[in-house]
Amino acid sequence: MIEMELRLSWKSLSRRTRVLFSIGLGISTFFLICALFSEWIAPYDPYEVMSNRRLLPPSTEHIMGTDGVGRDVFSRVVYGVRVSLAIAGVAVSIAGGVGIIIGPICGYFGGIVDRVFSIVMDSLHAFPSLILALTISVFLGPGLINTGIAISCSFIPFFFKVIRSVSITCKGKLFIDSAMVDGGTKLYVLRRHVIPRCLATTLVLASMGIVTSIITAASLGFLGYGVQPPTAEWGLDISIARTTLMSGIWWPTIFPGLFIFISICGFDLLSTSLGEIERKL
Repeated sequence: MIEMELRLSWKSLSRRTRVLFSIGLGISTFFLICALFSEWIAPYDPYEVMSNRRLLPPSTEHIMGTDGVGRDVFSRVVYGVRVSLAIAGVAVSIAGGVGIIIGPICGYFGGIVDRVFSIVMDSLHAFPSLILALTISVFLGPGLINTGIAISCSFIPFFFKVIRSVSITCKGKLFIDSAMVDGGTKLYVLRRHVIPRCLATTLVLASMGIVTSIITAASLGFLGYGVQPPTAEWGLDISIARTTLMSGIWWPTIFPGLFIFISICGFDLLSTSLGEIERKL
C-alpha cells in the first residue's frame, strides 16, 4: 500500500520536479561517494609535500595541478568533500534534533514554554548567520566538531520556527480531534501524529541546511576560524592559494571554488525538489 502511494505520488509530480530531483540526487550521491571513498579516489596523499613539484599546472600526472607547497590539488579537493560533509552532518544533526524535539512541543502545547523558546529563537534569528557562526566559532575554537556546532547554532532558529509552524497547523486538523476523542492523550497525539508529520519538513530543512553549512564552513575556513592547516578543506585552501591568483596561478583556487559551487547547486536542487514533493504528499 505504501509503495503504491509513493509510486502514485511520484507519477503526479511535474516533469520539472522529476528532473530537478534526479540531477540533485545524482550530484549529491557523487559527493557522498567522494566522501566515503576518498582514499581510493585520491591518487596522492593530500598532506604529502612534494617540494620539487610546487605550483605545477594541470597535467595528466596531476589533473588539477599542485599547490604552493607541492600537494596534489585534486587529492585535497576530494578529501575536502569529506570534511565539508562531516561539518554539514554535525550541524544538520544538531539543528534538526533540536528542531524536531522542541518545535513540535512548543507548537502543539503552546503556553509559557512556547513563548520563552520563541523569544530566544527570535533573538538568535536576528543575527546574520555567518556573523553568529563566526562569533561562536571564535568562542569554541577551531576544529571540525566546533565548526559544526557553531554553524548549527546559526540555523537552529530556522528549524525551530518552521517545524513549530507545521505543528501548529497540525493541531487544527480533524485527525487530531479524532485521536483525542478516541481517548488519546496529548503526549500520545504528539508522538503518534504530530512529530511524524514534521519529519518530511525536517528532511527538506536538512537538505537546505547542508547548503548553508557548506557555504558557512568554507567562509569560516577562508577567514581562518574553521578547520586549521593542514586539513584539506575548500575554504582554507582557497585562502592559502589566493595570493598566487594574481600571478596567473589559478588552479589551487579555482578547483576548490568549483567544487563548492557544484555541491551547493546539487544540494540546492535536491532541496527544491524535495520541497515540491513534500507539498504533493
